[in-house]
Amino acid sequence: MKLTLRFALSFLAFAAFASLPSFAQDWVRTGSGLGNARIRLAAADFKQVGADPQTPALKATFDATLFSDLQNTNVFDMVSKSFNPQKTPGTQQEINLSQ
Repeated sequence: MKLTLRFALSFLAFAAFASLPSFAQDWVRTGSGLGNARIRLAAADFKQVGADPQTPALKATFDATLFSDLQNTNVFDMVSKSFNPQKTPGTQQEINLSQ
């Protein structure tokens, strides 16, 4: 009985002394892009496929959402839409690197 009581008291004393240094912890900064250069990125609009009448509105919403989500991450420096290709490619064969 005395051994159990002595063990319990020593455990409580150790726990009390071990918790004292926890008040002196420093602040930790977390986040994305802390002090790093932002990456320049272009998000070209997707090519419309299909003849469904709802496709243009859905495509415009998707393109705008993708661009704004990438811009709001504060990781990327989004370039202007004026840098998009004049003709939107849909396959690898349609890509014109000179544009």
